[in-house]
Amino acid sequence: MTPAAFLSTILVPGLKFMTATLGNIPGRNIPWENDDRGRLLQLAFAGQESNWVNEQQFGNSPGRGFYQFEPPTCRLVLGNPAGAAIAHAICAAASITATQDAVYGALLINPVEIAVPFARLDTWCDPRPLPSYGDAQAGWIMYDEEWRPGRPHPLYWATVYAQALAADRAWTAAQGAKA
Repeated sequence: MTPAAFLSTILVPGLKFMTATLGNIPGRNIPWENDDRGRLLQLAFAGQESNWVNEQQFGNSPGRGFYQFEPPTCRLVLGNPAGAAIAHAICAAASITATQDAVYGALLINPVEIAVPFARLDTWCDPRPLPSYGDAQAGWIMYDEEWRPGRPHPLYWATVYAQALAADRAWTAAQGAKA
């Protein structure tokens, strides 16, 4: 899948699901899908983790879906004081129980209502501000610290981030043209 296709068919619908379920971003009063920095990061993270292909991680590893979540990450998002209430509300709206196993089981079959919101909540629970829009180096640092990849590929990041940035800029321009 291309970054633009992922953005329009998976990521933005997932962020809109968050807005419909939870309302605007607390403290910022903007819809989740209109948070440029968060949207870009989630697009780049999915590219880095899965090349925008929803599948099981290679070699029978436990990572699942576009963001290659593993069971412990599902548990951490569900239990993090900064996002637990949001995660539980997302699970209720998606009609699954708010447990590590239920979330992990839904990652491949429900990317819009589970994978995208949980990936966004993973960064939401970090008390640091999101990197500036277009700051690839700061984006890499957040990705590396949040996702803790087993085999980081910083050289691949530059390509993925540039693709994500171009797709997001085109999507943003198209939204402005519709207004």
